[in-house]
Parts: sequence; structure tokens; C-alpha cells
Amino acid sequence: MNRNVILLCLCEALYVCYLSIGFTLISLVGQNLALDKNLATLPFSLTVVASAVTTIGASMLMARIGRRLGFMTGAVIGMAGGALATFAIMAGSFWLFCAGNFLMGMFKAFAQYYRFAAGEVTEPDRRASAISLVLAGGVIAAVGGPQLAAFSRDLLAPAVFAGSFAAITVLALLTFTLTAFLKVPPVTEAARASGGRPLADIMRTAPFVVAVTAGSVGYAVMGFVMTATPLAVIGCGYTVGEAATVIQWHLLGMFAPSFLTGRLSARIGSLKVILAGAVLSLSAAAAGAAGTSLGHFWTSLLMSGIGWNFMYVGATILLTEHHRPEERAKVQAANEFIMFTCVSLSTFIAGAFYNLYGWTAVALLGVPPVAVVLALTLWMMARGRPATRPA
Repeated sequence: MNRNVILLCLCEALYVCYLSIGFTLISLVGQNLALDKNLATLPFSLTVVASAVTTIGASMLMARIGRRLGFMTGAVIGMAGGALATFAIMAGSFWLFCAGNFLMGMFKAFAQYYRFAAGEVTEPDRRASAISLVLAGGVIAAVGGPQLAAFSRDLLAPAVFAGSFAAITVLALLTFTLTAFLKVPPVTEAARASGGRPLADIMRTAPFVVAVTAGSVGYAVMGFVMTATPLAVIGCGYTVGEAATVIQWHLLGMFAPSFLTGRLSARIGSLKVILAGAVLSLSAAAAGAAGTSLGHFWTSLLMSGIGWNFMYVGATILLTEHHRPEERAKVQAANEFIMFTCVSLSTFIAGAFYNLYGWTAVALLGVPPVAVVLALTLWMMARGRPATRPA
């Protein structure tokens, strides 16, 4: 197996473990620290806002200095974010906690390119499998992340959860160490100089529209529901441990299918994988709206995670199939910027929306945008796919 793919898979595992602690605890810490409880999800939203505003710069920086140094830079920022968030909890400062989460979001912007790097270190016929295998590294985090969050929450008592964010700092340090061993071939000077097609022309193509819409909607809807879930679970009288278990199963749904989605995409095509993801996301909304038992939360979040995986992997593969190496930086940057702008908006309103309208409305709000993905995918399937990597 490709050594770089293994390293990227391990980096993804550490990164998602880093994220899973945040998914479980950021909103809860925000609820504890914020005087205005409607701002409870602001720290989480800032991680996504930071990803959105950093993603273009991260892509362009890596185009200049390479993936290895770029990923190492991101990990250093991640360490700083975890350390600042830890200090903020110990100091009882909501706004310092927000600042720490902003830095953590900047790390996320760099780490989101692990999947693209996997496609760059493998042959075209194995690209889909490499991308999905890297994302499968998240399975380790799905099992260990929430448990690590619960185990470390009182390590720096009496500052509850400060130990969990100290653990985040250590995870970023381990990521830095692994990325130092990566060897990703750079784009040639001649190819970089040519620049490829204008970005505006690429953004008008059907594959770009469908890939970006599917990835953005899938991520935004999943992020919206996941951000509100810990508040909803605890609001229904369940414990922090039970909320962590729901998130754990959600993370398993997000990453475990990656062992299959790459091969499935190679066999039936990325459009059908996206289509299946949209159907699963709609089913998750129905399950969530059906009730507020732990079983309903568990089923809805598990299906939401699987639906996200299918749309996210399918959209990533579709995007990589339709741009040239010299177009890599600008196409990937545009995709990530649009996606994380949508996610930042959805997560920002999640806490206030839940407090105003309740869990059922949270579960159903994603139905219209997912229906749009469904329609666009069917439209592209009906018109026929263009050739990959046009000349």
C-alpha cells in the first residue's frame, strides 16, 4: 500500500479525533461560558468561519511550499488553538474560547486537503479508493474521540473540559510529527505557469456545480444537525455521556462507509453515490422528526453521518475527475471556500434555531436543500457525464 496514503490516513484519524472532541464539547463549553445562551454555538461556528476564510490561503500556500510544509503549518496552528481553548476554559473566558476555536478552524482548513493529497499520490485508477481510504481513518476517531473527550474532561479539574482541549493540543502535535514524513509530488513549474482554464469557466461546468452543491449542502445540513444535537440530547434530560454516545455513532456513520464508497464510486459512478447520500440524508431527517428518544437521536445521527459520507466522498471524486493538475489549487480552494461558507452559516444559526423552534424543526430544515442536490444529480445523470479532465 502507498506509504503516503497510510500517513494521510493516520493524519486524518488524528484530525477527526481532534474534531470529534470539539463536536462533542464545544457547544457545551460555550453554553457554560456564554452569558447569552443563544451564543452557545458561536465558538463552533467560528471554527467553520475560520475554515472558510483560511481555505483559499491554505490551498495557495501549499501550491507554493508543498503539501508537507503546508500540513505542518496547519498542525502548528492547531496546537496553538487547543492550548488557547484550554487556557480560556481555565480562565472562564468565553471570548478567549472563541479565539481558540477560530485557530482550531484554521487547522481544519489545512487538514481538509488530506483527501485531495491522497488523490495526488496515487494512479488515476486508484484515486477513488485512496480518497475514501484516507477518510476511513476517521473510524478510529469515531471510536476513540468521544471517549477521549469524556476521559480527559476532568484532568485539569476543577476546570471541567479543560483537559479535553489539552488532549486536542497533543493530537495536533502528533499530526505535525506524521506530516513531516509525507512526500507529495508538486505540480511542475510548466504546468503551474500555464494555469489551466479560468476559474470562472470551470465554475460554470456541470461537474463543478453538482460536486460543490452536493458537498456544501451535505456538509452544511450535517453540521447544522450535529451542532444542535448535544444541546437537544441534554435538553431532553439525557446525560453528557449519552450525548457523547450519540455523537460517536454519528462519527461512525460519517467515516465507516469510506471503506466502501471509493470502490462503490469506481463501480457505479460518483453521481449515483451522491444520489444515495441525498436519499439517506432525507431518511435521517424523517427519523429525527419522528421523536426525541435516544433511539431516534441515534438513528437520525447515524443515517445523517452515512448520508454525509456518500455525498462528501462522491462530490470529492467528481471534482477531482474534472480538473487538471495545474488547476488544482484554485479549483480546490473555490470548492472548500464555498462549502465552509455554507457550513459556517448553518452552524452559526443552529443553537438559536434549536432554542427557538425545537428539535423537530432542526431535523427537517435540511430537507429542501438536500432535495435540490437530488434534483441536480438526476439532471446531470440525465444529460450524460462529460469526459474527465477536459483538454
